[in-house]
Amino acid sequence: MYADEIIIVADEWPPYCGKAGSTYPGYGVEIAKQVFEAAGHKFKYLNIPWTRAIKETRAGKYNAIIGAYKEEAPDFVFPEEEFGVSRYAFYSKRGSLWTYSGIESLQSKKIGLIKGYSYGQELNAYFEKNAQRVQYVSGDDPLSMNIRKLLAGRFDTLIAGENVMTYKIKEMGVVGEVINSGVTDISANLYIAFSPINKKSDMVEHLSREKPIHTQKTWANNFHRAFG
Repeated sequence: MYADEIIIVADEWPPYCGKAGSTYPGYGVEIAKQVFEAAGHKFKYLNIPWTRAIKETRAGKYNAIIGAYKEEAPDFVFPEEEFGVSRYAFYSKRGSLWTYSGIESLQSKKIGLIKGYSYGQELNAYFEKNAQRVQYVSGDDPLSMNIRKLLAGRFDTLIAGENVMTYKIKEMGVVGEVINSGVTDISANLYIAFSPINKKSDMVEHLSREKPIHTQKTWANNFHRAFG
């Protein structure tokens, strides 16, 4: 048995990783908590901005980030299995007639993004090339910030994971005010990714071995809590 404290960090991105200290911290967080506490570790989950989460975990201040794509932190240590999959879509205010149908359809659109997030190689390149039409937010709960900016008319569309957006608009009470303007072909596996410095190989191996035991029940319970 171990006495180490495992500290995992992320911004709010429910249903995968939610608000720290709440009754619903996210099913990915609950899986990690179950696995590591069962192994005798103390477990702590904190919300910090995503760019800071990656930077400070890379430096060894924290053990791991949660909700990571491999391309966001390729130098981190990843377990064998993901704990979820996310697919991106574009969202607009109610009444918008615009539909995303590929990169070309983004011409002239002002777009809301989250600093530090990866949106796939093609879209990342487009956003970098067209920086004058892109607005970034950062913080512990950046998606809520972007939804408020969208509704205030600060930009035309935002991009977000479908499950995350479904949860957030319900949480914020704006169902019907924000519409899905088209899904992308971008989907990626989500991981708990360990610091390349403070990685502790036993934790990575234990998560890879034990996570599947906890995933199905935890996912089912939290899916119903999140989406009703």
